Amino acid sequence: MLYKVTIYENCIKRGGGKMSGRRIMQRSRWELILDILGVISDEGRRAKKTRIMKKAYLDWWSFEKYFAKLQERGFVEKIEDPALGTIYGLTERGKDLQGRLKDVGAILQ
Repeated sequence: MLYKVTIYENCIKRGGGKMSGRRIMQRSRWELILDILGVISDEGRRAKKTRIMKKAYLDWWSFEKYFAKLQERGFVEKIEDPALGTIYGLTERGKDLQGRLKDVGAILQ
């Protein structure tokens, strides 16, 4: 069974202070995980939490839930960089998982 998580993409502020252009998009768990891994990969295999969360279009609660699981299972590693602070990178297991999830996506399309 695929579970769906609802997210809200960027809201566009237009004249009169009204918010319009809101799009609701639903993704399954594996798609959310693939998006998180993809952002880290696109950022040169290392990125800060806020950047990952924003580029994956996740709210903080959903992001923390999935990101914590990825860290616990050894797909994402925490890296202390004196110049950049705390950043996160993909492990070999994370790269492997990303490739497998991409294959699943290709099969399902």
